[in-house]
Amino acid sequence: MIESDKFEINIQKLKNQVEREVLAEQKYQRENDAKLRAIEQRVPTYEDFRQMVMASHLKPLDKGESLRDNIQKGAKVWNSIADNKLVDMNGLNLNENVNMKTNLVNSVPKNNLEFLKTWRQIENLELEEKDDAKWEFLKNLGIEKLFNIFQSEINGDLLGKFLVLFEHKLKTEFTETSNFVIELLSIFPKCNRFKLNLMFLKAEELSACKNIFELFDVNSLSVGDLKKVYL
Repeated sequence: MIESDKFEINIQKLKNQVEREVLAEQKYQRENDAKLRAIEQRVPTYEDFRQMVMASHLKPLDKGESLRDNIQKGAKVWNSIADNKLVDMNGLNLNENVNMKTNLVNSVPKNNLEFLKTWRQIENLELEEKDDAKWEFLKNLGIEKLFNIFQSEINGDLLGKFLVLFEHKLKTEFTETSNFVIELLSIFPKCNRFKLNLMFLKAEELSACKNIFELFDVNSLSVGDLKKVYL
């Protein structure tokens, strides 16, 4: 009977996970559409651009209505959904998290949406070595597979998350990770909407990007051309 109760709790948590991942994917699609519409409307400043994207969750736009019109109606720009964790894993014990981590890092997503889903699941594992799991996931896929996944588009804020991860790995394991980081940094500019995602780096992510190239300079790695692309 005890085992049955535990099983029901886990099923509920898996249900919650699916529901929250659906919400996260819907948020990504809204913001992505908003970015494209903002570009089409030739907004005058980056701040207008940012505010339009942040307001994208408020309501569907009527035909012919601009995102700027939506903002000027007094709509709030904060997205409370984005502040919530995608999944509450507190009820899972350590062994379950370890087993889930093993399955996730060895999974092979077919496209960028499947990659994003797996990445978010790794982010929500209750494990201290979460960054190591993300890195292992990338390494297992390899450069060719990652390029095939992201060639059509780098999803949402993944570029910034990658940069933060790369900074951490270079600081702790430079010799072991630098070549793979350079390979990854080299393929991203070849992916669709790279420049758009670069524009939307958060302060922490932009700082991580600068630190990455400083670490390359300190260790006498010549990546000048690559640096010009990112900074």
